Amino acid sequence: METGLQTVNQQRKLSDWAERVSACRSSGLSVKTWCRENGVSEQTYYKWQRRLYERNRQPPPTNKHGQQGYCVLL
Repeated sequence: METGLQTVNQQRKLSDWAERVSACRSSGLSVKTWCRENGVSEQTYYKWQRRLYERNRQPPPTNKHGQQGYCVLL
């Protein structure tokens, strides 16, 4: 079971990578060029892009109060 801190860290990573994927897509550069210029391996970029896509295809998770949370790609 994840602790609250682990959940916060996971959400922060998802948010950071959502911003990176969005920046790459809006840059007008190829993924290869954007990754090289931003010090990110292409493999890592595509791994996080896939995770974000898969996360957004699933129904949002609910918290202990039954409320849904969302991970939005910018």
